[in-house]
Amino acid sequence: MKEVWNSHEDAMAQLNEESAQAFANLFERWDADFKKFREQYEKLVNDFQEEEKNFQQSRLIQNQRLRTIKQVHEQFLQNLEDLEKRNDDLLTGTQSELKEEINKLRRKIMKECSILF
Repeated sequence: MKEVWNSHEDAMAQLNEESAQAFANLFERWDADFKKFREQYEKLVNDFQEEEKNFQQSRLIQNQRLRTIKQVHEQFLQNLEDLEKRNDDLLTGTQSELKEEINKLRRKIMKECSILF
């Protein structure tokens, strides 16, 4: 009976040892998987932060370009208004000169006509 009991204890000890080893292996794999997951998570967070930084830089550049486009457009409109005003002034001046020349010619013609008659 002692042999059976010793055999039973040996079997239990072996079962405990095998189970403990199986759990130890399982926990080691779980720990390795967790570390791998953690590394992937940290890499993903870093990649996201890098992309967010790139997006913010792109947005800043686009806003600067938009402001530049607006400034160039406003300057173009101002130059166009100035050109229109100069053209209007030139036209008005030219019309005045032309009227003055026409009046001079009329007076000259009238003067010459009055001398002839």
